[in-house]
Amino acid sequence: MRKLIIIQNCHTQSRVIKRTRELIDAGIDVEVYGFRWEGSIEPSLPYPIKVLGTFKEHSFVDRFRVLLKSMRIIKREHPRKENALFYVFSLDLMMLFHFIYPSAEYIYEESDLTHTYLGSKILRTLLEKLDKRLIRKSYKTVFTSEGFIRYHFGENTPINSVLIPNKLDKKVLELTLPQQRKTEANHLVLGFVGVPRFKAVRDFINVFCARFPQHEFHVFGGPIKQDIEAFEALQQYPNYHYHGAFKSPGDLPEIYGSLDAVLSTYDTEYINVRFAEPNKLYEAIYFETPIIASKGTFLADKIMEMGVGFEVDTTKESDVISLVNQLTVDAIEAKRRNCANIPNNNAVNDNTEFVKEVANYLQA
Repeated sequence: MRKLIIIQNCHTQSRVIKRTRELIDAGIDVEVYGFRWEGSIEPSLPYPIKVLGTFKEHSFVDRFRVLLKSMRIIKREHPRKENALFYVFSLDLMMLFHFIYPSAEYIYEESDLTHTYLGSKILRTLLEKLDKRLIRKSYKTVFTSEGFIRYHFGENTPINSVLIPNKLDKKVLELTLPQQRKTEANHLVLGFVGVPRFKAVRDFINVFCARFPQHEFHVFGGPIKQDIEAFEALQQYPNYHYHGAFKSPGDLPEIYGSLDAVLSTYDTEYINVRFAEPNKLYEAIYFETPIIASKGTFLADKIMEMGVGFEVDTTKESDVISLVNQLTVDAIEAKRRNCANIPNNNAVNDNTEFVKEVANYLQA
């Protein structure tokens, strides 16, 4: 039986930990390599890991150097490619892995279209071609959003692609759900749950809190360092409330139960966020809380198709005002019913078939 060699781009990321854990829990013989980010807090991992290096923030040259050295270490420790299947996270790791180890078999997981953030159109095009080539040559490529598959291939989905959205951990099924807040026509309570990284979140809050003082907006989770001042400026509004960090999934029932709707808006000038499928969709469905997304995104299209929320253009104050005026008691209750009609299991992570297929492939 061959060994599964997992190469993590960030060993502290919850999605990466969850994916690794479910492969190990299936009884697969796994060896894990990873990288840390400078200044990050070391997590308590449920498996052993060999940390190969540390990335410095905003230092591409240093990151490339660390990755290149690390890939050579992995190849030296696993010279016989026929004895292993590799599971590689992120495009930059995948490119260097394939360069150092061109004939090795691998599973590639893509959770972001990272190359689309580059300023050079020529470089973006070249990396897109390389990305698609790496996808096609893989044993399997795991996508965390159906939107990413559409971005790459339109309707011509490769047969080796696997869609695994970032759904809720099964632990959520053990939680007791509180009674949902009763929506009041003249007192809406909206919120954002997570790390508010996008200007589209601040833009919405500014209009909402300034133009609708009878309503409330709550933020659960802290902004990243460069956005702290911008979010502190929102404290000028008496109907804005910041709660800081929370525990997931333990605090989620109480948080979602206190909201009439949850905001999940993105800055749509970025290609990656236009095609992403964030876990907030599945949290909203599971906790029966309507979700608000940015117009022109894959997320908004899916929300509107499922009837579980609303869409808004946060760059236009008039559009935000129009949306808030549409958030009537009846409209919110209709979206809640649509959420409730979706079986809970559809919002919960279950990759049994994929994990079983990988286990069988390793045994062959």
